[in-house]
Amino acid sequence: MALVIGVAFGCWVAKWMTRRNKNIYEPEFLLPQLIPNLICSIIGIVGWSWGEQNGIPWGSLAVFFAIQLARATSVNNGTITYIIDAHREHANESQTILFAIKISQYC
Repeated sequence: MALVIGVAFGCWVAKWMTRRNKNIYEPEFLLPQLIPNLICSIIGIVGWSWGEQNGIPWGSLAVFFAIQLARATSVNNGTITYIIDAHREHANESQTILFAIKISQYC
């Protein structure tokens, strides 16, 4: 669900920015779709921490965790589409680096 919303928002913003740039597309127009991810990250992390500190029910903690998972999906979508558009010749290496970064966060 988050991926579908993120792609729809990202495409809309990129098209809007392209029209404003006299119909010249640039890969940087995909980067504004990362702004909602920052907001979701703050909501998820602060909400989870607040919930743990105050002992709220596990269902509420699950909502904050779901917000964090939605953010993770959207961030991957945004960074991967930008890297492929901006640095097509290094797409394979960049995917490997992004995967290594993701794995190192969980270890």
